Amino acid sequence: MTKWLIAFLLAIVGISGPASAQDRWARINTVTAGIGTQQVIVDASGWTAGCKGIRFAVLDANIAIEHISIVYTTGRVHAENVSPPVRIGPGAQSRVFAATNDARQIRLITLRFSRLDRTARPATIEVWGLQPARPTLSAPPPTAQNRGFRMEREQPSGGSAPPPMARRMEVQPPPPPAPQPRMQTAPPARESMDASRSAPPSDAVPRSRSMQPPAPAARAPEAAPAPPPVAMSPGTAPKAATRSLAPAATDPNKPYTEVDVYFGTDRKREADRTKFGRAVAAFGTGRSNELALGKAVVTVPKEGREKGSIPRPEWDLIVARFSLRDEDLSRDFTVFAVDVMTQRDFVREARQKLAGARRFPGQAFVFVHGYFVTFDDALFRAAQIAHDLEFDGVPFVYSWPSVAGLTGYVLDRGRARDARDQLRAFVDIIAKESGATEVHLIAHSMGADPLLEVLRDIQRSEPQVATSGRPRFGEIILAAPDVTRESFELIASQITGLRRGMTLYASSNDRALAASRWTRLGESPAGYVPNGGPVVVPGAADTIDISSLDTSFFGVNHSTFADREALLGDIRRLISSGMRPPSTRGPEFELVQSEHGAYWRYKK
Repeated sequence: MTKWLIAFLLAIVGISGPASAQDRWARINTVTAGIGTQQVIVDASGWTAGCKGIRFAVLDANIAIEHISIVYTTGRVHAENVSPPVRIGPGAQSRVFAATNDARQIRLITLRFSRLDRTARPATIEVWGLQPARPTLSAPPPTAQNRGFRMEREQPSGGSAPPPMARRMEVQPPPPPAPQPRMQTAPPARESMDASRSAPPSDAVPRSRSMQPPAPAARAPEAAPAPPPVAMSPGTAPKAATRSLAPAATDPNKPYTEVDVYFGTDRKREADRTKFGRAVAAFGTGRSNELALGKAVVTVPKEGREKGSIPRPEWDLIVARFSLRDEDLSRDFTVFAVDVMTQRDFVREARQKLAGARRFPGQAFVFVHGYFVTFDDALFRAAQIAHDLEFDGVPFVYSWPSVAGLTGYVLDRGRARDARDQLRAFVDIIAKESGATEVHLIAHSMGADPLLEVLRDIQRSEPQVATSGRPRFGEIILAAPDVTRESFELIASQITGLRRGMTLYASSNDRALAASRWTRLGESPAGYVPNGGPVVVPGAADTIDISSLDTSFFGVNHSTFADREALLGDIRRLISSGMRPPSTRGPEFELVQSEHGAYWRYKK
């Protein structure tokens, strides 16, 4: 009810403000969405005039706008999940989106919508921008023909990019009133949160779900509240002691950033550790038959690290780790706090975190780790992904009980499969109770096995989800998945109705996959790239060969892949906008035609 009321008030604000007498609406461009197309992308980089807001008009169809994103030439991004969707029909205009007092030059506009009619004809959509008053006007505004626009429509996976197009329409809607700035709700305060947190500028193509929030006002340090209740089952370790954070946690000048990571695990709980003056819940390599939920706080040093890296004081020799020094909050990733929570408290805190999201509003991701990963390692990687993607939605991680040993591959495979029931329960909680409007799923290596089985189980047990036309999940990203090629091909084609899109990053250099091929007597898993090329499932997944990076993906002990900023940028653009095929997200992807279909190759 609250969301409908807010949308209604925002709609009133968008149409009721008095417009400047000299402000005028001009058509940025027109795009035709083909039958079955639910997303259009407009490259407006040739439009030199700034806009104080945009609106859409439909000439010959009935649509419901569900999401818009605008990338400005300054790198700033406005993204908006439209709830409830804005319905417009032939000759009608939408409300104003991205209303500002100042004019901003637009680079890219993405519109996602659903069709409300059953007519078998394309939808012609116009994009209009409010131009500010000008001191003089020596020439008429540029037209679609002389601005050199390029319009793109979403293509099926494996297809080529559409040819440039621009249409000039004679219909001119009457000038609507000027928009008023949309109000933003300040994100909720959180204990020991860095009040001056701001996202670093991105050197990749800006994502389309980013809204720069105003810097929060500094506030005096507050006493740390009592910890949330701890969910325990008989025979488990004692619950964590009352939170007693170190003084540095409330220091606004602290040399680290805190990242909240919400976790689920079927690892066996061990005796609490003591870190930074407080008890910290611990989970080992043993397996439990119960799902434990909770929240961890991971610290990320503000200086001295490259994107993707996870600096730690240990020296990793593959077969063992040796600590070279004590943890340093200014130099290392550290697990600052781990609290086990009841499901009720877990959902409540996740919703509170989600309410403060501005760059990725309404979004969450779930990361499932692979082979040879400890519980702390899983927290570190989930925090690193969220931090380096500047993801202010809710990061979730599921940690199954890997034995985290080089010789434990066969045991890990069984542990991963045994975690399917608990992983299904965890994913259902997030998808149905967290309040997230879009949940992305990311799995590395062996973690793809239980995740794909969970998705197939959802497709079988809830067939109405796959046929509803509203996917339950956003992007599914599988990094060097350690599943058989046959299983991947079958499941990927079965779950197309559950997700917005699926991407497979394959490599011939992943260490975990090397172990997999050895145990499988040379059989190539889906994430491995043999001489004949990677696995290709046309229409079900985009396959990208990233072997040229000579890395592994998202593991801590056997990975430098996530250190690659270009790939981090691609993942950021993927989950923020869903742009596909990959070649539309950047020139570093080249299209390769194989006998099994098209795939893309990352080129340095």
